[in-house]
Amino acid sequence: MKKSLEQLEKEKVRSLLIAGAIIAAFGILLFFIRDNTVTSATSYIVGSIFLIAGLVIIARGVIAKKKGIEYDDPNSPKAIAHKNKILARLPAAREASHRHGTFRDETKVYSVTFGGIFMGVMFAINLALLVFRGSISPLMLIMLIISIIVFVALVLNKEDKKLMAAAAEKGYDINEINADFAASACYHNSFFAIGRKFLFTNDLLVPLSGLIWAFPRKQWVYNYINGIYTGRSNHFFLELYFDDGRSVELSCQEMTCYLAIDELRSVLPSLTTGYSKELADALYQYEKDPHSFPGNTALPDIYAFAEPAPDNT
Repeated sequence: MKKSLEQLEKEKVRSLLIAGAIIAAFGILLFFIRDNTVTSATSYIVGSIFLIAGLVIIARGVIAKKKGIEYDDPNSPKAIAHKNKILARLPAAREASHRHGTFRDETKVYSVTFGGIFMGVMFAINLALLVFRGSISPLMLIMLIISIIVFVALVLNKEDKKLMAAAAEKGYDINEINADFAASACYHNSFFAIGRKFLFTNDLLVPLSGLIWAFPRKQWVYNYINGIYTGRSNHFFLELYFDDGRSVELSCQEMTCYLAIDELRSVLPSLTTGYSKELADALYQYEKDPHSFPGNTALPDIYAFAEPAPDNT
């Protein structure tokens, strides 16, 4: 029998409290290890880490219990307050989205930064082992070598050039594309950018001229570890539909959905945005009768999400 969300949330709270208590207790036990100065010091450090981790997990369980189930009804007071909080932050975020580098810089900055951090962590671990143990673990040395290879590969990656070359083959002017990206709104966390003429992603360059409908979509993901429910998370997407039947789905953060809708409306003032079942039906009719979308369909709120149903995760 399928469990209700209420039952799953109770299980999550119970699992967090039990796991946190076990981890914290293990950390406390490590405080009582006595052997020599080095062993005792190590025990205190590791014990402190486990104790803090256990307390953090317990705190998450307490917060989850007080918080209860996330707002599911978009018209509930909590959901409306949450939306208003996001809307209040949009002006500053919108300005930030227009402050960015070139296409090559933006497509590489996060991957290269991640690669650099990974390499730095591996280097620090190997250095610590060399200083405190006088030797380096073969496994850690291999990880360091792998991190260096990954970092160099990310630096030398030429996917941006491949995309531009493919665009040139289609007859697009590279200077025009670069100028359009320079004027675009760039969303870094799940990289894509909306220019005046093009939509940019890591591997797509899409003209915006045929775009007829854009709306954000919310998806629930139920997370489990070894069969134990650990909570439900929200995933967000931007859905784009074009007049030739194509569609593009972009994974993004919740705020980015709002920012992207605003940017698209500034580029295409007559664009239909926001989701409703009636618009989905009108799109189906459009496939039979091109240029009919959205017809006489009543338009929803410009930011209206396609909301998940309990069984549509």
